[in-house]
Amino acid sequence: MIIKNKCTTKFTVIPNHVIEDKALDWKDLGLLAYLLSKPGTWNVRREQLINAKKTGDSGMRAILSTLQKAGYVGFDRKKDGTTEWWVTDTAKKPNVQNHHKDAQANVEKQHVENPHVENPQVLVKTERPLKTDKKVKTDLQAGKPTAPKKKNEPVTAKTWDAYSSAYQDRYGVSPIRNASVNGQLAQFVKNVGAEEAPHIARYFLTLNENWYVKGCHSPGSLLRDAGKLRTLWATGRQMTAAQATQADRTQGNANAYNDAMTILESKYANH
Repeated sequence: MIIKNKCTTKFTVIPNHVIEDKALDWKDLGLLAYLLSKPGTWNVRREQLINAKKTGDSGMRAILSTLQKAGYVGFDRKKDGTTEWWVTDTAKKPNVQNHHKDAQANVEKQHVENPHVENPQVLVKTERPLKTDKKVKTDLQAGKPTAPKKKNEPVTAKTWDAYSSAYQDRYGVSPIRNASVNGQLAQFVKNVGAEEAPHIARYFLTLNENWYVKGCHSPGSLLRDAGKLRTLWATGRQMTAAQATQADRTQGNANAYNDAMTILESKYANH
């Protein structure tokens, strides 16, 4: 016997063909139902999905991969480095461009027509560029403890999870991990500290400096610039190439002025 309550608010409509799709197991179906329960303007963020239920990073990636292969989710990489996710209940990629134009209008229209409906069926969601967790940063700087490290967990585990997750969000593939990468991560964690390392690694993947992009944000660059990245992450500032050039020019002018004054002072001192 199946007993159903009549819902007038906070309900989600999912086609039966989605529920009966043999390509999806229970975990896949559960995540898809969760995504479809969100309004069309909701931002898909893998970190949020991991924290919403008891699923680790590797498990979440596996579920998203299955849903992607089945045609229910996907993403497009934009020129500015952001990732635009789409979610659908038809196993067919929607016209993302048209949905973008109509998304907010559809949300407003459906709420006007039926203010009790919590889930307007607009199926495009956007993942914004990763942002530094200000609360985590503040807690670390204030000396507050973070989540304890699991017993026998490698010191690089959390840093790798953060780096790998951010890397896949940016490039759409998992980063390579080998002995060389492990060594670089271990040294990076040693240089900046185990508490801050995961947050700095995640922040590193948001930077669009030419030399980082050309190297696909390699662990070698992360290690090489560990000190600078830690400062940028902690202060929330980035010095652009133009600012750096201006700073060099200003310093050069100051040096030239000092040299000229030294010559003049020496000349008049001899008279």
